[in-house]
Amino acid sequence: MVSIGIGILCFMRPKYLLQRVCEIQSYLPNSPITVLVDKYVGSNPEKLFLNNLVRIEATKLQIQGKVSHLIFKDENIGVKKAFSELSIAVLSNNEFFLYIEDDLKLVSVTIEYLYQCVEKMKYDNSLAMACLYDSTFHILNPRRNKSSLRNSYFPKMWGVLLGRNFLQNNQEETPEVKTAVQNVMSKFQFESLDLASSLSYIWESKMNRALKSTSAWDTELQLRLWSRNSACITPYKNFVRDLGTDETSVSKKRLVARYPHFPSFQENSGYLFCSRCESWGITRYANRRNRLRMAASNFRRIIFQPKSQY
Repeated sequence: MVSIGIGILCFMRPKYLLQRVCEIQSYLPNSPITVLVDKYVGSNPEKLFLNNLVRIEATKLQIQGKVSHLIFKDENIGVKKAFSELSIAVLSNNEFFLYIEDDLKLVSVTIEYLYQCVEKMKYDNSLAMACLYDSTFHILNPRRNKSSLRNSYFPKMWGVLLGRNFLQNNQEETPEVKTAVQNVMSKFQFESLDLASSLSYIWESKMNRALKSTSAWDTELQLRLWSRNSACITPYKNFVRDLGTDETSVSKKRLVARYPHFPSFQENSGYLFCSRCESWGITRYANRRNRLRMAASNFRRIIFQPKSQY
């Protein structure tokens, strides 16, 4: 059986850590858990206390046998480096890595869904990632079931499942931004060259900023996904809910709107995309005018290469 290790990133929310471990034991029993606690380096006494309390609670969980491995940092390394360290630690003993931040509540995740994704990712280079959340809702969707998972180039990375092969191959060198963006732009037929140029410029700028950032782990991961010319598996329902609302949140509440719509599916050789979701994805940071112009563009019917084993 394929081994899936779970990595939890914590900062100064001890209650959330206890909740996540309890949920993992409930939904994903026997899954080894690695916890990384980043260090708070400010002078706020309340935050210093909470950061230290997270370490104490994590140590108790390890003593109780609920956590397999602990990583305590002596400096603040930021989310991006924390994600990288967690992935290395988890994948040293497991074939797949499920990344959970402490403010993501697991509501119904099943080992069945994870293993379904694993089976697709193990033998298919075109699928390199799976997520536990999707911001779209397909109205009257006959395909919205466990047997037909949708794919996307624009995943919402709240709960991410990755394999050892993808992370090892993609962390060795910095991806070439222009090539990666061109890979995803080639999936569309734009109604004009200036629209394509405008969207390319937006994404290249965002990806270049992500490479310099200490926190944009998800954007850089998306860049690496595009660099490999691979897609993400999206869930048939949401398995996590964001709790990042309390006073210890590093950033403000992340608002991800749900987009109810009638799906426009395209299926080729077992791959399922919603062209409307992909069109919204490519224009995520565009202005309203360019979003409207995408109505005259098309998401290509992609012909993938035959499946191949790693």
